[in-house]
Amino acid sequence: FPPGGSQNPFHFRIGIDTTPPHIDHEPLRDQPLDAARMAFMAQVTDNLNKGIDSVRVIHARGNDPEGSTTLLAAGNDIYKGSTSFPGLQLGEGLRYRIQVADSAIVPNVATSPDTGWNVFQVVRGFGRDFEDNDGGLSADDLWEWGSPEPLLHAFSGVNVWGTNLSGVYPEDAVASLMVGPVDLSNFTT
Repeated sequence: FPPGGSQNPFHFRIGIDTTPPHIDHEPLRDQPLDAARMAFMAQVTDNLNKGIDSVRVIHARGNDPEGSTTLLAAGNDIYKGSTSFPGLQLGEGLRYRIQVADSAIVPNVATSPDTGWNVFQVVRGFGRDFEDNDGGLSADDLWEWGSPEPLLHAFSGVNVWGTNLSGVYPEDAVASLMVGPVDLSNFTT
């Protein structure tokens, strides 16, 4: 079996999987105070084709207990998710690490970073994720707010601002997407 197949068409391995998954993640930079959510993304690969069991962001702020957010598969070994942190204060530090378990009988677990935490500060700034609404931006002509699925994917979540979400934009197009007003009077940099 199969009929007409080679003499030895099947290959299998017997043994214990002791290799943890590999995580490729660029740590978050400082995040703006007015951002509704923080978006996390990581590329996760495993040595075997058995699949990944779980990808989570373990996060903590101050002396609060640790929380976690599940990252979901977005295709091409990419996992994405976002979480909100109610009541953030300017200058507050948040720490997080990504934890991945593979599907081995005894799961192998990897974290990023390998030890310790990624840390970012809450800073003054302007941040929008466009999931719940258009972020207060206004547009003319070709710009649209919504989901570009299935043609393209948002960096995180589903909704984006884009030009012609259902196809390509015309040649020589000129359109504007405007934010404002943004009060920079208390900013020094």
